[in-house]
Amino acid sequence: MDALTVMRSEEEYVSASRLKLWLKCPLAYQLRYVEGIRTPTTPTLFLGRQVHRVLELYYRYRKRGVRLYPEFVVAHVRKHWSDGAREDGVEFESAEKEQEAQRKTISLLETYIAQVPQDEPQPVEVEGRYEAPLAEPQSGERW
Repeated sequence: MDALTVMRSEEEYVSASRLKLWLKCPLAYQLRYVEGIRTPTTPTLFLGRQVHRVLELYYRYRKRGVRLYPEFVVAHVRKHWSDGAREDGVEFESAEKEQEAQRKTISLLETYIAQVPQDEPQPVEVEGRYEAPLAEPQSGERW
């Protein structure tokens, strides 16, 4: 795959957060997703991403009929925390603040998993890819 194909497929990818940013501020969208200028990940955003990543993993297993125990989820967070922080480029004020964020992440996940009903149906899809045409709201111009 050549660079142009990669760039085009990246531009064609749309998520709820990308749409929200584009509607809020087209320039911010341009800078982030077209120009590739990234802002540093805040500790709070990192915490949210970690929760999202682990819940995605949890539901990928649920899709296969496997229910993960909270102990597995906690071990997963602890094992992958440092790598995730390095990949996201997050910087914590101190080791204590980082430990606090990790504890909060684990607490949120444990609370969520404890409240999932035992008879919850298996998910049909997790982070699925869907395609639909986009149009500019005022002009109706399609992309």
